[in-house]
Amino acid sequence: MAERPGVMLYFSLRFALKRLSYEEKGILFDAILDYGETGVLPELDGVLGVCWDFIQPIIDKDAEAYRQKCERAKKSVEARWAREKGMD
Repeated sequence: MAERPGVMLYFSLRFALKRLSYEEKGILFDAILDYGETGVLPELDGVLGVCWDFIQPIIDKDAEAYRQKCERAKKSVEARWAREKGMD
């Protein structure tokens, strides 16, 4: 997953995080960044584990959308290069 430049943080998450302490939010934020960059699942228990259960599918969905976008761009570039090569 390291190909992506980062992860999206959505305002809709604020509702799920509002009861967390700043320390818990920091732990969760680190987990989001680590998972987004490396794909390694965090070991979170209790309320953080519950929050993670809502956050992970969002990160995964965004990663798949990014992968598909890159694949479409790659195919577009390859098609353009093939057309330009054919014109020589």
